[in-house]
Amino acid sequence: MLRKNRIVLISIFSKYRTWNLPNEIVKKLSNEFPEFKFIQTKNKSEFLKYIPKTEILLSFRFSAKDFLIAKKLKWVHFGGAGVGRIIFEQLLQSDVIITKSAGINAEVVAEMAWSFILALAKMLPAWLENKNKGDILSDRINFFNTKSLFDKTLGIIGLGNIGRNIARIGKVFGMKIIGTRRKFNKPLENVDEIFSSDNIYEVLKQSDFLVIAVPITPATDRMIGEKEFELMKDGIFLVNISRGKIIKEDLLIKYLKSGKVAGAGLDVIENEPIAPDNELYKLPNVILTPHIAGFHDQYWERLYEMLRANFKRYLNDEELTNQINKQFRY
Repeated sequence: MLRKNRIVLISIFSKYRTWNLPNEIVKKLSNEFPEFKFIQTKNKSEFLKYIPKTEILLSFRFSAKDFLIAKKLKWVHFGGAGVGRIIFEQLLQSDVIITKSAGINAEVVAEMAWSFILALAKMLPAWLENKNKGDILSDRINFFNTKSLFDKTLGIIGLGNIGRNIARIGKVFGMKIIGTRRKFNKPLENVDEIFSSDNIYEVLKQSDFLVIAVPITPATDRMIGEKEFELMKDGIFLVNISRGKIIKEDLLIKYLKSGKVAGAGLDVIENEPIAPDNELYKLPNVILTPHIAGFHDQYWERLYEMLRANFKRYLNDEELTNQINKQFRY
């Protein structure tokens, strides 16, 4: 009887198996919060059937068109840490509460960034390629391309949760850490120098290794363009574990070919999913992963704990955690 009118619509599904919310999580939430009727959808038609009656939406995606018919909606929780490309003006201007899943994978995304940095610096792609050929002593491998990390400068564009975790690990390797942050007037542990988010140029000029860790917003969309690449050091290593559209991909390919960018580790690209004929596949100085830096063996359990805590706050009319800043869109 309690569940009759208060619908929680769960629309966290994908054609990729990894990103489908396990049924067990839905059952746990349903058992713990009998005030609501939890409905898990697996396709768009089911979503459209229930969204007009939905009070709370848990989803990866939500469009302005869908929002028009979501007349009872009070709270949207996005299943990922980033929401920049999902957010639209009507939702921002509404009274609907918007939360995200930031924090459940910050350490893991940092680990992936460091997997890229170490693999590129220590030439692991070349060693693996020649290992498979049965010749790790091949003269084709230039041993002098192996890079040290100590005394090098690591630039981090975006010193949020993920960026600060990347910085922490960088200090262990004896690196100088610089980066950008919207609130740049206060020092951060493990960071030697902080620049405003509007001034990335000093970071680009100084960095031997550069990690992109900012959310996608109108301000960061294609922010790494011709001028930015020109300012970078020759032989820089670039890692993107944020969003592909922050970097102009045609220019990245150009500078990877020229050697200006010595190597790139990319968990994200400009147009996903990656096309089979994407030129990045052919470049030997590129490591690619399919936007899975944030996934780990505890992802869904951590999401459950985050939702569980926020459902309690919601029922008690308390402020929810992980609300996005509607002004800054993240």
